[in-house]
Amino acid sequence: MSAAPAVSLTLQKFETTALRLAWGPLTLEIAQVVLHNAAVTVRMEEGQPHIVGLEAASADLSGVKIEMLAGQPPQAANATPAGSSWDLGMLATAEGTIRAEIIDAHLMFDADVTVPIRYGQIDFDHATVEHVGPDSRMGISPQGIYVDAPNGRSYVYEFTSSTVAGVEFEKRAALLGPLVSDRGKLQLQAFAQGLLGAATEAGGAGLTGHARALLARTSIDSEVQLGDGTFAAPGVRADFVGRAQGRNAIRIHSRAVGLGVTLQAESLSLANLKVATR
Repeated sequence: MSAAPAVSLTLQKFETTALRLAWGPLTLEIAQVVLHNAAVTVRMEEGQPHIVGLEAASADLSGVKIEMLAGQPPQAANATPAGSSWDLGMLATAEGTIRAEIIDAHLMFDADVTVPIRYGQIDFDHATVEHVGPDSRMGISPQGIYVDAPNGRSYVYEFTSSTVAGVEFEKRAALLGPLVSDRGKLQLQAFAQGLLGAATEAGGAGLTGHARALLARTSIDSEVQLGDGTFAAPGVRADFVGRAQGRNAIRIHSRAVGLGVTLQAESLSLANLKVATR
């Protein structure tokens, strides 16, 4: 039996409120969505109309909230291979500050962590780890992201693969010497795309048991201003625009990162939006 033909509807403006979508461990809530010059493709399935595709020249989203619980990353049934499904171009020029508090994270004391993001890059030479007594230092090595504390090195995130995209590892002052001359750098776009691709291909595996335990004792409250650039995930593609007008600022917070993270934005501006639900 052949599928019912699809019908395309063209709308100069479409507006909806109180949108809520659940996608595996991810929940998306949007207080208001306004689409301009939109084309909606609808197909009748089992006597009910279903939207199977959406395109819009521009979209304005207000009151956006994304909750991500610990677990597998969301996947699309008909997604292309993970490595080519994700494009986080809006991170290439992101600016902001990551602030975290680690509670007795094998450091023998609580620590306040501040990590600046400048033009899409984290330079660990500028990251600070403050606590009682001499401050510690953060960095990135082939084993993962670490804190060098008075009682030794502890990893706050451990890599499970020898290949990590977007990372420039720490450098020693001399061959096999004990002193670190450069704590390393991380390019957000390449690093995040690599993590998402690897996690999807591995079915959600990625964090070691030690890292999960440590993240359960880590809280975070950060602000990131996204840049103008592309965004693509399985079934979705759009361009982030409006940075000059202060749009697309994201707050990231969690009382326990190991349990989940919440992202909130007062407003998001998108152009060339395309959504495929089938």
